[in-house]
Amino acid sequence: DNNTLLQVQLPTNLPDGAYIVDLRPAFASDGHVVAESRVFFVGEAVGGVEGQVASDEAIPLEVVWRVLVVSSTVLLFGTFALYSLILVPAWGNRKYRAGQLPPRVMKRLNIIVAIGLVMAFAGNILALLQQSMAFFAADLGQVISGNLWQVVRIGSTFGDIWNARMVFLGLVTLFFIATLYYRNRQPEAVRPFWVASAWLMALVVGTLSVVSHAPGALLWPWLAMAFDWLHASGVAFWVGGLMALVLVLPIALAPYDAQKRGMALQVVMRRFSRWATAAVAIVVASGIFSALLWLYTPQDVVMTTWGRALLLKLLLVGLLLYIAYLHHRALNPQMSLVAKLPAPINRLIARHSQAAANFGATLRLEAALAVTVLTSVGLLSATPVPQPEFINNQAEAPYAAQEVDGYTITQTITPGGPGVNTFDIVLLRDEVPQQAQAVWLQIANPARDSHSEWLPAEQVDDGLYVAASDFIDSADSWLTVVDVVWENGEKTRAAFAWDIDEGASVLASRPATLWHYGGLLLVLGAIGFALYPATRKLYDKLDLSPLNLVWAFGVIIATAVFMIAGLLVLDEQNRRYAETLHPPPTIINTVLPDAASLQRGEQLFNAYCAAWTAEKRDYDAFVNGIRYRRDDELYTILLEDGWRSLPPCTGELSVEARWDVVNYLRSIAPYTD
Repeated sequence: DNNTLLQVQLPTNLPDGAYIVDLRPAFASDGHVVAESRVFFVGEAVGGVEGQVASDEAIPLEVVWRVLVVSSTVLLFGTFALYSLILVPAWGNRKYRAGQLPPRVMKRLNIIVAIGLVMAFAGNILALLQQSMAFFAADLGQVISGNLWQVVRIGSTFGDIWNARMVFLGLVTLFFIATLYYRNRQPEAVRPFWVASAWLMALVVGTLSVVSHAPGALLWPWLAMAFDWLHASGVAFWVGGLMALVLVLPIALAPYDAQKRGMALQVVMRRFSRWATAAVAIVVASGIFSALLWLYTPQDVVMTTWGRALLLKLLLVGLLLYIAYLHHRALNPQMSLVAKLPAPINRLIARHSQAAANFGATLRLEAALAVTVLTSVGLLSATPVPQPEFINNQAEAPYAAQEVDGYTITQTITPGGPGVNTFDIVLLRDEVPQQAQAVWLQIANPARDSHSEWLPAEQVDDGLYVAASDFIDSADSWLTVVDVVWENGEKTRAAFAWDIDEGASVLASRPATLWHYGGLLLVLGAIGFALYPATRKLYDKLDLSPLNLVWAFGVIIATAVFMIAGLLVLDEQNRRYAETLHPPPTIINTVLPDAASLQRGEQLFNAYCAAWTAEKRDYDAFVNGIRYRRDDELYTILLEDGWRSLPPCTGELSVEARWDVVNYLRSIAPYTD
């Protein structure tokens, strides 16, 4: 019911000794299963028993399926995108009705897609099986025979996204089969099916981002997931398109002589280079941004398994970028060498550029490196990300004890900060655990005059009762009220005052730094660079006369002013609405509602408010509605205004005495409807 709270109920009357809890949580973001154990003791703690810390190493079988899934997705997206954006615009000819490319080229593309689909389905099936094996600590036979894979498929976020991915891949498969079926019957339908498949594969890439590390980021998770999708899409076009291009070029250029082969190759490579350059810019920028989300200190790069896997990927990507740069230079011989580099390095780059000019061997080398990069991507995505030190910096849980009517009532709030907390209540008498009929807990903030509903505390052991709530939502002074109803119907009240601070809260985010904002600007700049050609074409078509510019800027400024004004007005209305519903209290209850206050309040109520009990109908109605009223409202009704036929209480009472009456009257209200 709450993604920040994990509860377990253990058997009562456990014998003394050491106990080990085996924990196997699966991250909702990427499905990665963390196996670790915790130790607790019943009775005295003994030495020599320790839990097992979660490993930060990747699981080999997980690396295998991630490489298969990533590689097949990249190959399929790259192939469909290469067809739609590169090959048809460069080589398309309407005389080839089935796909507008020569039959030999379409045949090779069909083979690539078929291989990619087989790899995709195999990798995804292996992913589900491995996830189930890790989650249940079972072997493959148990996972299949016990249908444990079905539990993961329908009972986890990983399974939900897996189902969506399989639907998208199923549609791509149907479209692919349709192209084979209609290539002779209705050849004009082939190209639309291939273009539609490219869009579907973009969605498949998106499913990988949804179950990547990105959704679990402690900073801007939605932005991290969007940029991860951009990163994966750029890699898929660049690397997948390159792999498909290397496989297609030999068969496509085979019939031509050297001159025509060079011309046809130049046309394709120039167009691919333009798109790939934009993709590489986005890949590099978004990769830097994503790395900054998970690297908390410079030491994380070399001291963590994830950091070392990242370094391996960066090394391989650097080699890949160098070869891509050589191809770009070969296609643009007018590019000058980098003046600031030493002359020997410039001469080396010039020789490499000349060697890359025929594209054959270097394209194959680039494709081979791309496959290696995809392997490193699988390793990186399967490796747990570094854990920040501040996660382990837990403050001591607040604790308090109170003696009431011969009972010792203690309460611990864990972790004791704003957000979700567990409330442990222990009932003792002469150090002996006590059994109660019911234990109720209420949380209050006097400064805001707000009270939670009465929460039933569940018995989890002899004398131990536990409740959980997220009602404490800010660092402030808070109260908790514990009502213990004993088997004979008698009630014991304990009240505790707490100073809650941010230090003990469960952290769900981290503050942004200048590095993060720099990475964000870098990604936005890369997106702008990628969109520049299309933006420039639009710019050339615009009428930029002075009058039009004045109108355009005027409309933009006016729109911005109206939007800002609207947001300010809306914010002010929301603030006023919140104050109308929950105005600050006019007077604050400064008396702790403990047993002593209730006893004083009962005596004062009987002495000064006796007329209330005589009007039983209105009195019962008022008592039943007390939990919906604030303390300052009760204060005014009881002692100044009255309510319906109930007159104000008589006599001169001090402020503290009046609050005692309010506390008493609130204590006799029912816990639930």
